[in-house]
Amino acid sequence: MESMEISILDVLKTLIKKWWIIVLSTVLCAVVLFLYSTFNITPMYGLTIEFYVAPEFGNSQITSASTAYQTTTYAREAMKTYIKLLANADFFDMLEKEIDGKCIGNYTSSSLSSKITYAEQADTDLFRATVYSKYPEDAYSIAVELAEIAPQRIYEVKGFKALTVTNAPKFERVRRTNNVVNRNTIIGGLFGALVSSLILVVIKIFDVRIATESDLTKFYDVPVLGVIPNFDEVIKDNRNSKYGYGGRYGEKSKQ
Repeated sequence: MESMEISILDVLKTLIKKWWIIVLSTVLCAVVLFLYSTFNITPMYGLTIEFYVAPEFGNSQITSASTAYQTTTYAREAMKTYIKLLANADFFDMLEKEIDGKCIGNYTSSSLSSKITYAEQADTDLFRATVYSKYPEDAYSIAVELAEIAPQRIYEVKGFKALTVTNAPKFERVRRTNNVVNRNTIIGGLFGALVSSLILVVIKIFDVRIATESDLTKFYDVPVLGVIPNFDEVIKDNRNSKYGYGGRYGEKSKQ
């Protein structure tokens, strides 16, 4: 335990001594990830709209708890069917025609299928459709047309108003969905700090050179008879003295 504790202290001393390497690596990796995220990741914007699934008998009044339970169960089962109807090729063909000339980008039926997702809301009669695009204006335009023709499509199949939009699409609700610049910058900085620290630790572990008196006394049970001074420090110290003999090394030599 004693040798392990000393080793940990040695590692900590090494990291503190080489702090500038860790800081430099942290800043460098953070800048690289920041530039990559800013200029190489295409922004994607999304807008979510919500649909309500009506009971099979439309707007008829519910007269009992049993009927209410049946209609709720029906709505949740019908929801799966409606989502499939709104995610097939025929519906996307209809949507492609409706948005023609209204968007900045060019969208085909197949490309629309990858830009619209549906998700059921647990324990409710609601489901959501989210439209994605690299242009916020296009996300809004497609969502507007989707909210318009989706209920019409379900009406053609079911014969009554089975689907209702509960929140009309609004441009101010368009949000970027892959805004990862800040996150990636932080991850880059942490990665740089971790990797540089690990490299310094590995170098310290495999460094078998004797650097100080304490290294000799720690690994070898022999007395230290003398130490070769650091001549750079001696020269620097003597230059700081008036006649070359007044430094701390000069005073020791006199003694």
